Amino acid sequence: MEGDKVKPHIGRQSSNRPSTSQELKELLTGAAEYITELLNIEDTIDQVKAFAYAHPFVSCFLVISFATCLVPVLIFLVFAVTTLLVSLMILLMIEGTIIAFAGVFLLFVLGGCLTFAFGLSVSIAFTYRMFTGLLRMLPSTESPPSPTSILNNPHPEQRFGRSKGSSETVVETFGSEGRKEE
Repeated sequence: MEGDKVKPHIGRQSSNRPSTSQELKELLTGAAEYITELLNIEDTIDQVKAFAYAHPFVSCFLVISFATCLVPVLIFLVFAVTTLLVSLMILLMIEGTIIAFAGVFLLFVLGGCLTFAFGLSVSIAFTYRMFTGLLRMLPSTESPPSPTSILNNPHPEQRFGRSKGSSETVVETFGSEGRKEE
């Protein structure tokens, strides 16, 4: 009899695989059979039936007491679960609404900041181009060279360096013949 039962296999490799709902149904059926065999539920049900036939008044009292105690407990559990589900749904709706409004507000704020930054950068670039164009139009006046321009663009007859044993910068000027002028 044990060999006739088909145990559900979770990892089937066949090409004509049953659907997920069929696999789930087989899995639940197998789990129910396993629990039934483990707890000997069929033997327990047979013993309860034998007791009910042997003691009908006691079994009737127990069934009525169990039913009257079970009804309020079931009603409470149904109410608690329903309240929990409804409150979670309302919470999700409220949070979803808040997140949606916050997202739209953030979109407008960031869009405004982006528009302001773009406009500011364009105006700064335009102002820079305008002033550089105006400076090119002005006549150039010769001004005395600054020390940094002398160091960056030395005259070909000048040599720069430090004298030995001193931290002072020495600028020597040579004439056209390569002799030192003083």
